[in-house]
Amino acid sequence: MTKFSITLEVAGTPNSFFDWFLAKDREDDLYTQTLKYERYKITEHRETDTEVLRRVAMKRDLELPGPIARVLGPGYSETEEGRFNKTDTYSWALHPSTNADQIRQEATLRAEATDNGNTKLTIDYDIEVKVFGVGAQMESYFDKNARQEWKLITGLYTKQATV
Repeated sequence: MTKFSITLEVAGTPNSFFDWFLAKDREDDLYTQTLKYERYKITEHRETDTEVLRRVAMKRDLELPGPIARVLGPGYSETEEGRFNKTDTYSWALHPSTNADQIRQEATLRAEATDNGNTKLTIDYDIEVKVFGVGAQMESYFDKNARQEWKLITGLYTKQATV
């Protein structure tokens, strides 16, 4: 099991970040263009006064090492089930298309205002892969991929927030 946190700081308020991050038009500029997902489609979106629930079907363009590629297979994709509490937290779980009983990826993104007017983002990940022989390698790969993606996400946000 791998648990890790990523902490980043971005300009603006927590609300402005979440408005940007959860906008439906992120499908193109963030996921397709910046993160190079082969497919990213919001398949369900429900909103109440206190929360936003969404389900996303995605296929990332991953360069998987040989042993991981053999375990996941060529058509590997994921479904994200997320919940935003409309204050400061977005939590999600990624459900893989293969080996779903052996792979668990969950995360929580918290945003809090800083004294200098920016927003501190803290993303806590909990990844567990129970695949004999490659579980630790897969956890390490998912860890590295998450860190790279969050650098790209906050980079695009910073570029767009200052335009």
